[in-house]
Amino acid sequence: MGELIGWLKKRGVGSEQARCLLIVRDASRAIKKAVNKHCASAVPQECLEQMQRHPRDNLRARDR
Repeated sequence: MGELIGWLKKRGVGSEQARCLLIVRDASRAIKKAVNKHCASAVPQECLEQMQRHPRDNLRARDR
């Protein structure tokens, strides 16, 4: 995953300019970790479709 983000950064995605990078991702922990590592200043947003499909994943264990 880090290789993909590194490749995107080489192409200019997320370059330090006067703009904000929004990353829409699914609930994958690997993607979340890679985004936090390589694009710490990005604004993360989890895909709302994923959240609606899997509401159980978003509940605390005691509320399931």
